[in-house]
Parts: sequence; structure tokens; C-alpha cells
Amino acid sequence: MVESEPMKNARILLIDDDPDIAAALTDLLTDQGHAVQSARNGKEALVLLLAEPLPQLIFLDLTMPVMDGAQFRLAQLRDRRLSTVPVVLVSADRNLAARALELKVDGWLPKPTTAEQVLDAAERFASS
Repeated sequence: MVESEPMKNARILLIDDDPDIAAALTDLLTDQGHAVQSARNGKEALVLLLAEPLPQLIFLDLTMPVMDGAQFRLAQLRDRRLSTVPVVLVSADRNLAARALELKVDGWLPKPTTAEQVLDAAERFASS
């Protein structure tokens, strides 16, 4: 059996309204060869998702203006095409594990998170 190479060049959508967090995660992921788009809220993200190709992974914050992470996730799940994209919550929500279960996401990371956790999630959840 051939061991698979780590996932590189994944298309990732980062949805977070904090510009410092968005910039740090974007830099981290692009330094590893991933293509990152970002949105400041769920509404912006839905507009980006209308374009092809779909990202291979979404990192999603919960607390945002306009359309929060839970509202985005529910809209994503209602759309057959968008519902196939894996989602990892990245949030400071105190009930993050319960929210992750409730929103049927693929994974979750508490804020603050580490570079290792983010890169591990990107490798684990971004499909080729």
C-alpha cells in the first residue's frame, strides 16, 4: 500500500469577521500551499460559493455580523451542491462541542487554536 502525500493546494474558504485571525490563518494556510479565499460573514461566503469550483474545506467562525456561522451552516446544508463541502468550526464558543454536533460539522477547533491544529484539520478534512 502506498502512503498518501499530505494534502497540498487545497481550496479553502475561511469565514471569520476578525481581520487579524483571518489574516493569520490565511498566511498559515497559503504558506503550506493552499489556496485560501475569505469572507467576513456567512452572506459573503454564500456569494463566493456560487462560483466554481467549490472549496474543498470551510473553516467557519460562529459569531459574526450579518449572517452568523450557524445561519450559514443551515443554508449550506439546504443546498445539495454546497452540503458536500466539509466544515470545521473555529470558535471561542463555550459550548463548541455541542454546537459542532448540532450543526453537523466535520470537526471543530477552539479559539485560540494552534498552527498545528489548523494544518492538521486542513490535511484531515480537505478532500482531493
